Amino acid sequence: MSMNNLLITPVVIPLLIGMVLIIFQRNIQLQRALSLVALIATSVVSVLLMNQIKKNGIQTLQLGGWEAPFGISFVGDMFSALLLLATSIVSICCLIYAFSSIGRKQEKLYFYPLFLFLVTGVNGSFLTGDLFNLYVFFEVFLVASYVLITMGGGKRQLGSRSNIFLQILFRRPSF
Repeated sequence: MSMNNLLITPVVIPLLIGMVLIIFQRNIQLQRALSLVALIATSVVSVLLMNQIKKNGIQTLQLGGWEAPFGISFVGDMFSALLLLATSIVSICCLIYAFSSIGRKQEKLYFYPLFLFLVTGVNGSFLTGDLFNLYVFFEVFLVASYVLITMGGGKRQLGSRSNIFLQILFRRPSF
Protein backbone atom coordinates (compact mmCIF):
# COMPACT_ATOMS: atom_id res chain seq x y z
CA MET A 1 0.00 0.00 0.00
CA SER A 2 1.22 3.45 -0.80
CA MET A 3 0.04 6.88 0.26
CA ASN A 4 -1.57 9.08 -2.36
CA ASN A 5 -3.13 12.53 -2.12
CA LEU A 6 -4.95 11.90 -5.40
CA LEU A 7 -7.54 9.91 -3.41
CA ILE A 8 -9.20 12.97 -1.91
CA THR A 9 -9.65 14.90 -5.17
CA PRO A 10 -12.80 13.06 -6.44
CA VAL A 11 -14.47 14.22 -3.22
CA VAL A 12 -12.98 17.71 -3.02
CA ILE A 13 -13.54 18.81 -6.64
CA PRO A 14 -17.36 18.51 -6.69
CA LEU A 15 -17.60 19.72 -3.08
CA LEU A 16 -15.65 22.93 -3.68
CA ILE A 17 -17.26 23.66 -7.04
CA GLY A 18 -20.69 23.03 -5.48
CA MET A 19 -19.94 25.53 -2.73
CA VAL A 20 -18.74 28.09 -5.28
CA LEU A 21 -21.90 27.60 -7.35
CA ILE A 22 -24.05 28.58 -4.37
CA ILE A 23 -22.66 32.10 -4.73
CA PHE A 24 -23.63 32.27 -8.42
CA GLN A 25 -27.27 31.26 -8.03
CA ARG A 26 -28.58 33.49 -10.83
CA ASN A 27 -25.81 32.80 -13.40
CA ILE A 28 -27.13 29.56 -14.91
CA GLN A 29 -24.62 29.42 -17.78
CA LEU A 30 -21.70 29.61 -15.34
CA GLN A 31 -23.29 26.96 -13.14
CA ARG A 32 -23.70 24.63 -16.12
CA ALA A 33 -20.14 25.16 -17.31
CA LEU A 34 -18.51 24.75 -13.89
CA SER A 35 -20.60 21.67 -13.10
CA LEU A 36 -19.54 20.02 -16.34
CA VAL A 37 -15.90 20.99 -15.78
CA ALA A 38 -16.02 19.54 -12.25
CA LEU A 39 -17.41 16.22 -13.46
CA ILE A 40 -14.93 15.99 -16.34
CA ALA A 41 -12.09 16.74 -13.91
CA THR A 42 -13.40 14.00 -11.61
CA SER A 43 -13.39 11.59 -14.55
CA VAL A 44 -9.79 12.49 -15.38
CA VAL A 45 -8.77 12.03 -11.74
CA SER A 46 -10.49 8.64 -11.70
CA VAL A 47 -8.46 7.50 -14.70
CA LEU A 48 -5.25 8.84 -13.12
CA LEU A 49 -6.12 7.03 -9.90
CA MET A 50 -6.69 3.80 -11.83
CA ASN A 51 -3.24 4.13 -13.41
CA GLN A 52 -1.68 4.86 -10.02
CA ILE A 53 -3.35 1.78 -8.51
CA LYS A 54 -2.26 -0.37 -11.44
CA LYS A 55 1.37 0.70 -10.96
CA ASN A 56 1.63 0.86 -7.16
CA GLY A 57 -1.24 -1.20 -5.76
CA ILE A 58 -3.88 -0.11 -3.25
CA GLN A 59 -3.66 3.56 -2.29
CA THR A 60 -4.36 4.92 1.19
CA LEU A 61 -4.62 8.36 2.72
CA GLN A 62 -4.94 9.28 6.40
CA LEU A 63 -6.37 12.80 6.65
CA GLY A 64 -4.89 15.06 9.27
CA GLY A 65 -2.16 12.57 10.13
CA TRP A 66 -4.43 10.62 12.47
CA GLU A 67 -4.35 6.86 12.14
CA ALA A 68 -7.36 4.76 11.19
CA PRO A 69 -9.38 4.37 14.40
CA PHE A 70 -9.39 8.14 15.11
CA GLY A 71 -8.88 9.81 11.74
CA ILE A 72 -10.57 9.81 8.36
CA SER A 73 -9.04 7.23 6.11
CA PHE A 74 -9.47 6.94 2.37
CA VAL A 75 -8.65 3.73 0.53
CA GLY A 76 -8.59 3.27 -3.21
CA ASP A 77 -8.41 -0.04 -5.01
CA MET A 78 -9.19 -0.85 -8.63
CA PHE A 79 -12.86 -1.59 -7.92
CA SER A 80 -13.45 1.74 -6.17
CA ALA A 81 -11.62 3.57 -8.98
CA LEU A 82 -13.84 1.85 -11.56
CA LEU A 83 -16.92 2.86 -9.56
CA LEU A 84 -15.64 6.45 -9.47
CA LEU A 85 -15.19 6.44 -13.23
CA ALA A 86 -18.63 4.93 -13.79
CA THR A 87 -20.19 7.52 -11.47
CA SER A 88 -18.43 10.33 -13.30
CA ILE A 89 -19.54 9.14 -16.74
CA VAL A 90 -23.16 8.62 -15.66
CA SER A 91 -23.15 11.99 -13.87
CA ILE A 92 -21.87 13.76 -16.98
CA CYS A 93 -24.62 12.16 -19.07
CA CYS A 94 -27.29 13.08 -16.50
CA LEU A 95 -26.00 16.64 -16.27
CA ILE A 96 -26.01 17.11 -20.05
CA TYR A 97 -29.56 15.76 -20.16
CA ALA A 98 -30.56 18.11 -17.34
CA PHE A 99 -29.40 21.11 -19.37
CA SER A 100 -32.34 20.65 -21.72
CA SER A 101 -34.91 19.00 -19.47
CA ILE A 102 -34.93 20.89 -16.19
CA GLY A 103 -36.81 24.16 -15.96
CA ARG A 104 -35.28 27.54 -15.18
CA LYS A 105 -37.09 27.63 -11.84
CA GLN A 106 -35.37 24.44 -10.66
CA GLU A 107 -32.02 25.60 -12.00
CA LYS A 108 -32.28 28.74 -9.86
CA LEU A 109 -33.16 26.63 -6.80
CA TYR A 110 -29.59 25.36 -6.49
CA PHE A 111 -29.96 22.32 -8.76
CA TYR A 112 -26.31 22.28 -9.86
CA PRO A 113 -24.74 22.63 -6.39
CA LEU A 114 -27.07 19.93 -5.07
CA PHE A 115 -26.17 17.66 -7.98
CA LEU A 116 -22.47 18.13 -7.20
CA PHE A 117 -23.06 17.47 -3.49
CA LEU A 118 -24.79 14.25 -4.49
CA VAL A 119 -21.72 13.25 -6.52
CA THR A 120 -19.50 14.23 -3.58
CA GLY A 121 -21.34 11.86 -1.27
CA VAL A 122 -21.28 9.00 -3.76
CA ASN A 123 -17.56 9.42 -4.47
CA GLY A 124 -16.78 9.69 -0.78
CA SER A 125 -18.70 6.52 -0.01
CA PHE A 126 -16.65 4.64 -2.63
CA LEU A 127 -13.35 5.84 -1.18
CA THR A 128 -13.88 5.85 2.56
CA GLY A 129 -11.99 3.36 4.67
CA ASP A 130 -14.31 3.04 7.68
CA LEU A 131 -17.98 2.60 8.49
CA PHE A 132 -18.50 5.88 10.32
CA ASN A 133 -17.38 7.97 7.36
CA LEU A 134 -19.37 5.72 5.03
CA TYR A 135 -22.42 6.73 7.07
CA VAL A 136 -21.41 10.41 6.82
CA PHE A 137 -21.04 10.24 3.03
CA PHE A 138 -24.33 8.36 2.74
CA GLU A 139 -25.99 11.20 4.65
CA VAL A 140 -24.40 13.77 2.34
CA PHE A 141 -25.77 12.20 -0.80
CA LEU A 142 -29.11 11.29 0.78
CA VAL A 143 -29.80 14.84 1.92
CA ALA A 144 -28.86 16.16 -1.52
CA SER A 145 -31.05 13.55 -3.21
CA TYR A 146 -34.03 14.33 -0.95
CA VAL A 147 -33.80 18.01 -1.81
CA LEU A 148 -33.46 17.20 -5.52
CA ILE A 149 -36.51 14.93 -5.38
CA THR A 150 -38.67 17.62 -3.80
CA MET A 151 -37.27 20.43 -5.94
CA GLY A 152 -40.03 22.57 -7.31
CA GLY A 153 -42.36 21.65 -4.47
CA GLY A 154 -45.53 21.67 -6.50
CA LYS A 155 -48.54 19.93 -5.00
CA ARG A 156 -48.85 17.67 -8.02
CA GLN A 157 -45.16 16.72 -7.91
CA LEU A 158 -45.05 15.92 -4.22
CA GLY A 159 -48.48 14.32 -4.13
CA SER A 160 -47.91 11.88 -6.96
CA ARG A 161 -44.75 10.48 -5.42
CA SER A 162 -46.30 10.03 -2.00
CA ASN A 163 -49.42 8.45 -3.48
CA ILE A 164 -47.38 5.95 -5.45
CA PHE A 165 -45.34 5.14 -2.36
CA LEU A 166 -48.46 4.65 -0.23
CA GLN A 167 -50.07 2.46 -2.88
CA ILE A 168 -47.00 0.25 -3.02
CA LEU A 169 -46.67 0.15 0.75
CA PHE A 170 -50.28 -0.73 1.51
CA ARG A 171 -51.07 -2.90 -1.49
CA ARG A 172 -53.10 -5.95 -0.64
CA PRO A 173 -51.57 -9.17 -1.85
CA SER A 174 -53.58 -10.93 -4.54
CA PHE A 175 -53.76 -14.68 -4.06
